[in-house]
Amino acid sequence: MKPAYTCCVLLKRFGLKMHVLQEIAKLPLRELDRVWILYLSIFKIAYHRRFEKEKDNPDKWWYWDLGEEENFKKITMLQK
Repeated sequence: MKPAYTCCVLLKRFGLKMHVLQEIAKLPLRELDRVWILYLSIFKIAYHRRFEKEKDNPDKWWYWDLGEEENFKKITMLQK
């Protein structure tokens, strides 16, 4: 994304405050594709940070690789 896009300028100037995110969401229709990409990018960054911090935490199984049979077995054992 270009830093000159309205949504990027607002975010850079005012930060990740709820009222700023709400104002960004109210931008004109022609800007909404950019807003959508911006919000997904913010989510991806935040999720990745949390994932790296919590992936080995036994109490945060939702960050584990559920495709691995061993992890799936651990989760079913936790429910008992």
